[in-house]
Amino acid sequence: MGAATVHYVPQQPDNVDEQRALIDEALAARPAAFVFVPVHGTRMDAAVRKIRTAGVPVFNLINRLRNADDYITFVGADDRQLASHTGVFLYEAMGGHGNVVILEGTPGTISCTPWDRSIEERECPACDSVSALGRSLKQL
Repeated sequence: MGAATVHYVPQQPDNVDEQRALIDEALAARPAAFVFVPVHGTRMDAAVRKIRTAGVPVFNLINRLRNADDYITFVGADDRQLASHTGVFLYEAMGGHGNVVILEGTPGTISCTPWDRSIEERECPACDSVSALGRSLKQL
């Protein structure tokens, strides 16, 4: 087919500045398209606008960009529903009571927020005796 795929991946996970620089580097190579997994929910907006301004289509994966006009299509999961079902499964496996520790992801990571909300809202009526002992947040 004559196509080539080049990967531009930040060396430091979830590094916004590094991903912005990689976007500039990739744009200089004049790609036909971007398959893009943003490392942050809002801080990549300006960089994505650069891609759009260059006329390069964006295919958004995993972490949905906030502006639907910025991408052709999105492929990912419903993080809220996934978190809810996972929480219910865990709480029921615990017999509806016990203690959990919540290990949160990187601040600003798109998929982290729905998990936090779902755990806090306890979408499992039979699990009122489950308590969060604490939370731990990834430090950058």
